[in-house]
Formats: sequence, structure tokens, C-alpha cells
Amino acid sequence: MNYIKDIEQAIQLFNQLEQISSKKEKISFIENIKGNEVAEKLVELLKAEKVKIPNFELNAVRTKNSGAIRLSNYLRFIDGLNRQEDKLDENVIAYRLRNIDEDEVKMYKAILTKSISIPTDKEEAKVKASKKAVKAASLGEETKEVE
Repeated sequence: MNYIKDIEQAIQLFNQLEQISSKKEKISFIENIKGNEVAEKLVELLKAEKVKIPNFELNAVRTKNSGAIRLSNYLRFIDGLNRQEDKLDENVIAYRLRNIDEDEVKMYKAILTKSISIPTDKEEAKVKASKKAVKAASLGEETKEVE
């Protein structure tokens, strides 16, 4: 597995996710990232209420980091979250993300401030169920027409 490629793709996906407004589109977009372990973990963190620091501010140090540095920042971020059990310390997180670039700022800030609304697991289940019902209904109609 190429984690450098995965972090690059995850950052691009988050930038795209920020621009999607419909819940259905977000759900199908999130379904399409399955297989990218980094992106899946970041979406999981976006959903987690425990991982929230309102009004969190980050500043980019560089215009763009290499993939290896981005992966290192991601691992420091995850490690920092894992070490803080009850309440997130804004200073610790800011320190761990001290070498991030402009695109990373958008992604980590979205996760920490919850600026991107994402459907809950219940909402996802509802949409998936309605998609299956529509698909089943359309298949049922097609088979009746063939007879």
C-alpha cells in the first residue's frame, strides 16, 4: 500500500468534499473513497464528535509539502489524537501540525472545527436503503415488462 499516494488523494478528496452540498452526493462520494485507508480514517475523524476544537486556527508554513512530509504530518496528527483521551488540547494539536501546507490546513481545520457537514451513520443507512428500494423497484418493473 502506498500511503504517500493515499494522503495526497485524501487531501484532494477533502477539498472536493467541502464543495459538495447534497447529503446524497456526500454519501456516494464517501462510498467511493473506500480502499483509501488514510481518507477513511480522516472521514471517521470528521464524523467523531470527540475530535472537535471550535474556532481552531492553523497557519500554513509552506505552499506545498512533499508527500512524505504530508504523511508525517498525518501520522503526528493521529498520534496526537490517540494520546489525548478526554479533551483535545489545542496547543498540542497545533504543535503537531506545525509544518503543514495550505491544502493540509483546509483539511485539518475542517476536521477539527467540523466545518464540513457530513451525514451521520443513520442518515447514510437511510439513503442506502432508499437506493436499494428504488433499484429493486426498477428491476421489478423491468422484469414485468419482459414477461
